[in-house]
Amino acid sequence: MPQPNPPQTNFPKTVKIRQMAGAQEGKNETFAAQIFSENSAPQKLRRKIYPAAKRLAALMIIDFLLQFAVVALSAVFLFCAQVLVQPAAAQTQKLSGQDILKRVDDNITADNKIMTAKMIIHLRRASRTVEFKSYIQGTEKAFTEYLAPPRERGTKMLKLGNQLWMYSPWTERTILISGHMLRQSVMGSDLSYEDMMEDPRLSNSYTAELVGEEVIRLGEGLGSEQAVDEPGIGIGSNGSNKLFANYSLVSRPAGLEFSGEPGYENWRYENLRTEIEEYQAPEINREIASPQAGQAGFSSDVVARGTEVSCWVLELTARSEDVAYQKRKLWVDKERFVVVREERYARGGTLLKKTEVLSLKRFGKRWVPDRAVFKDMLKAGQGTEFVIDSIEFDARIPDYIFTRAALK
Repeated sequence: MPQPNPPQTNFPKTVKIRQMAGAQEGKNETFAAQIFSENSAPQKLRRKIYPAAKRLAALMIIDFLLQFAVVALSAVFLFCAQVLVQPAAAQTQKLSGQDILKRVDDNITADNKIMTAKMIIHLRRASRTVEFKSYIQGTEKAFTEYLAPPRERGTKMLKLGNQLWMYSPWTERTILISGHMLRQSVMGSDLSYEDMMEDPRLSNSYTAELVGEEVIRLGEGLGSEQAVDEPGIGIGSNGSNKLFANYSLVSRPAGLEFSGEPGYENWRYENLRTEIEEYQAPEINREIASPQAGQAGFSSDVVARGTEVSCWVLELTARSEDVAYQKRKLWVDKERFVVVREERYARGGTLLKKTEVLSLKRFGKRWVPDRAVFKDMLKAGQGTEFVIDSIEFDARIPDYIFTRAALK
């Protein structure tokens, strides 16, 4: 039986292939060694190019950062020039007339406020002062009690919505003021009951148009009805022309000048409590001093008479026919959003009433006209001066104050 042929092997060929592979591997290692050798041409080129590339990249980064810093600083300086350096008026120059009027309303109105004040009614030959205290809640409720003079003391008024009630202690009667009675004068002043009944938020009753800008001085628009301060008398808590507590100057000898302690015995006064004219007032008001003394007490919380005020000028048109004044013109302090001058017109253009603010005072965070003259242009006399002694915003007021029971 024949034996199978053994498998044939090609050992010499395999050995040759392996030898060739080993030789190639050796060549590769030699080539790699030549490339990565410190003294090889690629490594020498790398050592020259790499540092230069690093410096170039660093310079590019620094240049980018410098350009970014310049742009950022320019933006900051532009912001400062437009916002921080410019006055407050420039920041609000784009406000519309209605926006300005709303800001005025927001400044003067509050949920609750309590105010003590006086009306100095300047008649043709004399003046009389009426002191009162008012409690006000929103725009619909107000209670006022008159404190002086004696013949007015105890008189009370209550506003509830569109109704106005008045109680007189002399007759012990409460009456509803309505119809033609609303046009009558309040205590002989230039203010009418109708004025008391209007909505204090003017933006509810009027549309406003911004018609211009003007710089005015407080008190300069009074004209013939100007309230004159005697030389040397400071405008203090005692009001205009008052030399003594509870007394008002009526007349003095012609040509008599203030010099040191003047002789008061020839001067005539009105006792504001009794309304009787007297020739000598016993209680000296020590606020009297030199002509400069009236300005010594002014502070950053007071804007005095004669101060220049930059204003917006607004023209208001009534939204409905039943508004008492169909047109108004307001001068609004740009910085404080307070009306410093006002004119009220009839539909035909007749000037009916004027208001001129004499000074402003800050009560808490709000600016308020603390002294102003209100003039009925169709009435004789020199107008009615209002002086606010104190005002408390957001005060606590008992609910019973705004009831008819509180009138008695």
